Amino acid sequence: MFALRDTPIDPNALTRDLADARAGACATFEGWVRDHNEGRAVHRLEYEAYPAVAVTEGTRILEEAVQKFGIARAACTHRTGALAIGDCAVWVGVCSPHRAEAFAACHYIIDEVKHRVPIWKKEHYTCGDSGWVNCERCATHAHDHTATNLTEAAFYARQVNLQEVGAAGQQRLREARVLIVGAGGLGCAALQYLTAAGVGTIGICEPDTLEASNLHRQPLYTPADLGKPKATRAAEAMRALNPFVTIEAHPDPVTHENAASLLALYDTILDCTDNFETKFLLNDAAVRHKKRLVQASIYQYEG
Repeated sequence: MFALRDTPIDPNALTRDLADARAGACATFEGWVRDHNEGRAVHRLEYEAYPAVAVTEGTRILEEAVQKFGIARAACTHRTGALAIGDCAVWVGVCSPHRAEAFAACHYIIDEVKHRVPIWKKEHYTCGDSGWVNCERCATHAHDHTATNLTEAAFYARQVNLQEVGAAGQQRLREARVLIVGAGGLGCAALQYLTAAGVGTIGICEPDTLEASNLHRQPLYTPADLGKPKATRAAEAMRALNPFVTIEAHPDPVTHENAASLLALYDTILDCTDNFETKFLLNDAAVRHKKRLVQASIYQYEG
C-alpha cells in the first residue's frame, strides 16, 4: 500500500502492520528531515504532492517491487504538509522470505518513488530564503538508471497510463516489426520516437557513411562518427536509448535483388529516403509482397 499523510509517521506502527507469516525478513527505510541542504542551514520543510497521480504511481512501484524481487509485501508512506527537523518524511517497509530480496526491494522502492512520484519539497532556510525542490533531483546521485536496475514496466509507465495505449497497446507495439529505410534527417526523428515508444523490432536500412554536412540535422550522430556507417552507428544509439527493443542494422542499399528478402523480415516499412528511385522500388516491393508502406519526404522547409 502506498499512502500520503499530513500527520506524523509512526514507523513502529507501520512495521507492525506490515508483518506477514510468509516472511522471515523485514527491511525498512526511514527518511528524516535534516537541518541542512547543499551547505545551507534548514529549519523546516514543506512537502506537496499531486495525490491523484502520486498514489497511482506509488502503488505501481510497490507492485513492481513485489514482482521483480519476489517479496511478500511492500508499503510506503510519505508525509505532506509542514515538517520539522527530525520528523520522518518517508517510510518504506518490505517483508520477504529472505533478507537479500528485502534489502534490494526496499532500495528499489525509495529510489523509484524519488524519481517517479510527483512530490515536491520546499526548503525553508535559516537565512529566511526558501525554494521548492523536485524530489527526483534529490535522488540523482543515488539512483542508477542503467539497464541493470531499469525495468521495462518503469520505462513505459507514463505511456501505458494513456488510455489510448494501455497494456494492450504496449503489447501490440512490442510485437511490431518496422523497417526504416533511410537514417538521415527524417529517419533519425522516426527512429528515436519508434524506439522510445517500444516497437519491438526495428530495422535500419542505410548504406551511407556519415558526412560532416549531415550533423546539423541528424542528431543521432556526433563528429566522432564521421566516416562510420550510419546504419550501425544509429543501431548502437537506439540500443542505448531503449534496451528492451531489438535493433537490426542493414548497411546495404535496397535493390531489386534484395528487396523481397529484406521486406519479408518486417510488417511495416517506413520510407525516409531522399530519392525517387528507392521510393518507387519500395512501393513496387510493398505492393507485390503485401506489406504496409508509409512514405514521407522533406525538402528544405517542406514535407
